[in-house]
Amino acid sequence: MDRWPSVLQHIYALVLVLVGWVFFFSPSLGAALRYLFAMVGGGAGVASKEVFFVILTHWLFYLLAVIGSTTLGSRMLRAILNVSENHTVRTVITLVVFFGMLAISVAYLIADTYNPFLYFRF
Repeated sequence: MDRWPSVLQHIYALVLVLVGWVFFFSPSLGAALRYLFAMVGGGAGVASKEVFFVILTHWLFYLLAVIGSTTLGSRMLRAILNVSENHTVRTVITLVVFFGMLAISVAYLIADTYNPFLYFRF
């Protein structure tokens, strides 16, 4: 695997983490296998009406998540935070950006009825 391109190494790691979380999340091995089967389109097909509804209503959130998880997102954040040479102005900009991200995240968690935080189930 060391000779694989970095993109393939990254995809491989993401798949392993995703499958590992399924086994961690599931109450039994059978439930984990059914969940994995459903993840690859087994049973109900690739997408339902609910999937399309969620994608259409949350497209901006998904776009920001994709941009934020790439180097483009980190470069944009660095450019925003380094707008001024003044240390105080940079500190204020940093606080506004990060508290803004926190406020948006909390707003999404409050508005949603599903709680993705896994440990609340234990």
